[in-house]
Amino acid sequence: VNGPIDIYKIFVCSFINVSILQFVFNMYALYVVGPQIENFYGKVKYLVLYFVIVLSGGLLNILFNSSILATSNCIPYGLIGALLYFGYHYRVYLDSVLKSQVLPIILINFVIGYFLIGPAAFGQIIMLIAGFLFARAVGVKYHSTKSSIVNGIIMSLILITFLLSMVFM
Repeated sequence: VNGPIDIYKIFVCSFINVSILQFVFNMYALYVVGPQIENFYGKVKYLVLYFVIVLSGGLLNILFNSSILATSNCIPYGLIGALLYFGYHYRVYLDSVLKSQVLPIILINFVIGYFLIGPAAFGQIIMLIAGFLFARAVGVKYHSTKSSIVNGIIMSLILITFLLSMVFM
């Protein structure tokens, strides 16, 4: 990155949409996924997940673009990654929902993101993985062991440290 980075760019770029179509699909994704994540993880873990996803999405945006470009898809992708982690533990209950609602959201948002912002949309896949890692760090009630949570925290810290080092070095 050339020159100093305004810290606000890390957070602001995660809330900007480049088109009304992207905004509509992002809001739909948040409408479907947001309440589920809050219900599955609880309010505090949901807020932690949301904040870390916004932080890493902003860092990823600056890494790819070094300017404010819409990465608002990072939020739904990160939350969907958290939903996929939860779904891994509760496959019996969520298998049909994942196939009928979550996978179409992933595909639609990726296609729209790719055509609107180009190859930087591949960052959304990274956010899907990041959401999965962050969800592992906060754990799933009655299913996550302490070692799994510690591993999730370590992997999440490695990811954020990597993004920070790439952006600020």
